[in-house]
Amino acid sequence: MNGDLNDIHYVPIIDYDYSRHFSELQYNDTVLTDAQRKETIALMDDHIALIANGIPTISSMIVDLENREGRTGLQYVICEAMLFVAMTMADCMVATKYFLIANTDYDRRYMRGKLQVLLNEGFKKLFGYNEDTKKKSVWSRLSTIIHYYSSGMKRKFEVLSVCLEKHARSSTWWKDERCYETHQDTLKLLESRYVEIEECRVVMESLQLFDALQAVNEFLENANGCIVNALIDKYHKGELKEE
Repeated sequence: MNGDLNDIHYVPIIDYDYSRHFSELQYNDTVLTDAQRKETIALMDDHIALIANGIPTISSMIVDLENREGRTGLQYVICEAMLFVAMTMADCMVATKYFLIANTDYDRRYMRGKLQVLLNEGFKKLFGYNEDTKKKSVWSRLSTIIHYYSSGMKRKFEVLSVCLEKHARSSTWWKDERCYETHQDTLKLLESRYVEIEECRVVMESLQLFDALQAVNEFLENANGCIVNALIDKYHKGELKEE
């Protein structure tokens, strides 16, 4: 392990309330003013930059962990999930931003369609909608390592699993729109694209994925923190030496 472990501090494990990320969204017909739109886009740019800056670090950790312990190691699985969450959160925000930036009617309809694809595919990969997609999800992969954790972390995993399951059943997750956009089903795509655009609804719909990812990100922070704390304990007991 690189660096002086004496300088590494224990990571606080935070008791997050995941349910706050899954409250029912209240839609309205608000249209942003030019000033509000600029402010919203500026905030998005800040968040995108923050997430993007962390992606190379996670990527480097994954390469290092794969070389040391393979792709089935505990921390590798956690970091792999963290990379998916980070990139999907950033992509979701970018797609929403460009929907807001779009300055022609067709551009806005196009961006809404592509955002709907991301919402569908993103949550499918995160958790899934049925037995087949759930087996291939990030959450399913995390379930294979949760037995290594404390009873408290296992309970948190179950609590978040219930939230995600309910979320999966909360809507169609734009399944039809995703199919029309992906397979270029022209007549169905035309019909889908020309559904009336409600700006506030489109932006808030993106939160259904973003907020779920944020909840999972909080769980992953704690999961990774538990690993760091366990390594520090081993070091202090003399069971782990610096390389």
